[in-house]
Amino acid sequence: MQALLNFRNFIANYKLQLFFKTLSSRINHVQNFSIKNVRTIIVLFDATLVADVELIKKLIDYYTQEGKVIKAIGYINQKEFEPILLPKSSFELFCLREVNFDFTPKTNWHTQFVNYNYDLIINTDANNLAPLNYLYAHSTAKFKLGVETNNNKLISNITIDCSTDKSLKYFLRHTDHYLKLINN
Repeated sequence: MQALLNFRNFIANYKLQLFFKTLSSRINHVQNFSIKNVRTIIVLFDATLVADVELIKKLIDYYTQEGKVIKAIGYINQKEFEPILLPKSSFELFCLREVNFDFTPKTNWHTQFVNYNYDLIINTDANNLAPLNYLYAHSTAKFKLGVETNNNKLISNITIDCSTDKSLKYFLRHTDHYLKLINN
């Protein structure tokens, strides 16, 4: 079973690398960015742990109070999951059952997501999950911020090194810090 999962991850990474080669001429080079001017934010996160979902809820509340339109997309790395009561307008959750063999999402909303031009996308995934990598790479967001991984370095405007602490709380604290620094 693990060998099949490794093979699927290999195919997903290979397809992502091919996509990066076609993307190199279209990489965002943002001249002026300020969190004050951001209207729409998308957050990608690993929703396998309930504690992480709770942190993302707090993040959504924070940015909503700031007047931002924010949506969180969570991937649960299991075939089935217990339904979580979350506001549908702010959250989309999908699981292993809702991805193709190469880990590309086969949900109804993922095409709309890829075609919508968000102001800011934040990839909080330190586990390098292929479905979240796919969404992050294919997003047309104006500004991309993510955990420092080999893939994210190629397409992000800013990456945050989480090698010492891979917790979501650590990443979000540093994300807020750097976004505030850019603001000044």
